[in-house]
Amino acid sequence: MTFFVISGFLITGILMDQRQRAPEMGWKAHLKKFYIRRAFRIFPLYYLTLLFVVGIGITGAVRTDVVWHILFLNNLSAIFLRDGIGVYGATFPWWSLAVEEQFYLCWAPLALFAPRKWLPWIVASAAIGAFGFRLIGWLCDVSAGFLFIFTLGNLDALAAGCTIALLVRSRFSLAPFVSSVVKGLGVAAAGGGVVLMFWHETLDLTSFRTSFANVVVSDMVWYTLAASIIFFLATGRARVICRILENRVFVFIGKRSYGIYVLHEVVAHILSTRFGSYFEKYAGIKLHLYGPLEAIVYLCITLILATISFRYFEVPLLKMREKKSVWAAI
Repeated sequence: MTFFVISGFLITGILMDQRQRAPEMGWKAHLKKFYIRRAFRIFPLYYLTLLFVVGIGITGAVRTDVVWHILFLNNLSAIFLRDGIGVYGATFPWWSLAVEEQFYLCWAPLALFAPRKWLPWIVASAAIGAFGFRLIGWLCDVSAGFLFIFTLGNLDALAAGCTIALLVRSRFSLAPFVSSVVKGLGVAAAGGGVVLMFWHETLDLTSFRTSFANVVVSDMVWYTLAASIIFFLATGRARVICRILENRVFVFIGKRSYGIYVLHEVVAHILSTRFGSYFEKYAGIKLHLYGPLEAIVYLCITLILATISFRYFEVPLLKMREKKSVWAAI
């Protein structure tokens, strides 16, 4: 959920700043600029890794449903064509990227061209719709997995990030009342998170996963907590957390976070399925897909690959994106 909150915050901020800096741009120019910039950031590593996964055949379902992956609809294919997102193995985390791309497609035109006073109501409607969708789904005994990865079920987390982006750019951003409300919501969410964790420990896994608290409410707890923290970071009031996040280690990881996201499960599946026998034979280590030892090994290799990708692949493309000659050719 934090992933969606951060995304909603960052993307809405980009759109609002673009709208303010160039109000005279036509709608086609605005959208072209936004979508091309996102394409340069998201597509190259994603499609290169997808090509690699399909090429070596790590997961047969990915190869079969590759068109859905290409179109960023793999969360929907997992629901309507498969038994769940887990069938995609090495690419299963990418369902959240699919949700984001679908969100970009719908939200960008609204954020850029709808009257500014309409935006809070649009965001609120999306959040209410997402909550209602999960509630009705739970009452109708719809699979928790379906509600978890379907786009509509995640709109309130994205809306939380959008709300903070709009709020910090409004005249209310520094109002004491607003700060008190956000702080209260954050404290309540933190308390709710503790209750959920306690409940998780007292119930068996199946009962908790299908419970009202998990299916309908838990997302609200975590995205409210994340949104409140982002609000205080964005308004310069969470200085201690800012200093922590400005640490070189966190900055290093943050710059490579997209590569880590795209590659981590691919690394885990390749090492466990293709090289596990070699580790066992020559190092005496039996690698599984998940586990504490495996997590350390996979994380180290993922960080190395993400660093190489960032320096030699992603950064050059981002520099190319800023060249006027590239824009003139599009």
